[in-house]
Amino acid sequence: TKDQAQRRAMAECRKHARDCKIGTTFWNSCGALAMGKGGWGASHGSSPREAERKALRICNGYADNCRVRTQVCSR
Repeated sequence: TKDQAQRRAMAECRKHARDCKIGTTFWNSCGALAMGKGGWGASHGSSPREAERKALRICNGYADNCRVRTQVCSR
């Protein structure tokens, strides 16, 4: 379920950081995380390219030099 996935994601994140947040959720699509100096952005889309483009657009609204750090698709 969505709740189980979010709990697992938070548990995995807390192994590495204290300030974990759920940036986006998706099912049967793709998600991406972009990070830059001073901020980040996460989004989802029907393809890896769309998810990356949307995450970069969000990140660029908060940070400089944003780059996609990861993307994953669930099909």
